[in-house]
Amino acid sequence: AVNPTVTKGNPDLKPYLATQLDLSWEWYFKKECLFSLAVFSKEIDSLIVTKAVVEHYVPYDTSRPAGDFIITTPVNGDKATITGFEANYQQPFSFLPAPFDGLGVLANITVATSSSTSTVVTNSTTGVTRELTTRVQGQSPVSYNAILYYDKSSFQVRLAYHWRDDYLTLLLGETEQRMKQATGNLDVSINWRATDKLSFYLEALNLTSEDSYLYDRTMSRNIAFADYGRLLNVGARYKF
Repeated sequence: AVNPTVTKGNPDLKPYLATQLDLSWEWYFKKECLFSLAVFSKEIDSLIVTKAVVEHYVPYDTSRPAGDFIITTPVNGDKATITGFEANYQQPFSFLPAPFDGLGVLANITVATSSSTSTVVTNSTTGVTRELTTRVQGQSPVSYNAILYYDKSSFQVRLAYHWRDDYLTLLLGETEQRMKQATGNLDVSINWRATDKLSFYLEALNLTSEDSYLYDRTMSRNIAFADYGRLLNVGARYKF
C-alpha cells in the first residue's frame, strides 16, 4: 500500500545565507557582442532543501484509523558548498547581407560541483538522526542554453535548446534520494507585430517530446514517469 502524502510549509525557516567569491572577465568585441568567463565559489549556511519524512498520525477521532503519512516540507540544511565556472557568448550577425542581418546567437554554459550536508531522521519512532551528504538540490553538474534568433523589423523568431544534467529533487529520510533525469528541451517562438498595438505569436514547447523520469540514486530504480508531449500556444496581444 502507498502511504498518504501531505505537503506543508515551514514558518520556522531561517534565511538563506551565503559567503561567495565571484571573478569574471568580459570582452565586448563589437557592438552588442559579448564573450565572458566567470568562476565562482559559494559557502552556504541554512540552505533551504525539500525533505520528506514518514510520520505516524493518530486522529483525535478514535473511530478513524491511525496510519503513517509521508510529510513533505522545506527545511534548512546544515551547510553546502558550490564551485564552478560559467561562459557566455552573444553576437548579432548584422554584418550579413539583408535579409540575413537579423540573425544572431546566444549561448551559455555552467559547470559546477556541489556538496550539501543535511540531518535526516533514521528512525521516526526514536528520533535517531544522522548526517547525510548529497549534491545540492536542483544543481546540475552541467547545464547550457543555445539560442538562434532572427529579429528584424516587425518579425522575431527564437529557436532555443536547453540542457541540464541529472539533479536532486527530494530527500526522503535516508532511504531515498529522488533524482530528475537529464533532459534537453527544444523550443521555438515566433512573433509578428502587425501594427503598433496588435501582434500575433506562436510558441511550440518541447518539440522533441522529452519525458520526465524520476529515480532513486540509480536509473534502474524508477520513482515516477511522465510524458508531457509537445505544447503549442497561439495567440494575439493588443495594447489599449
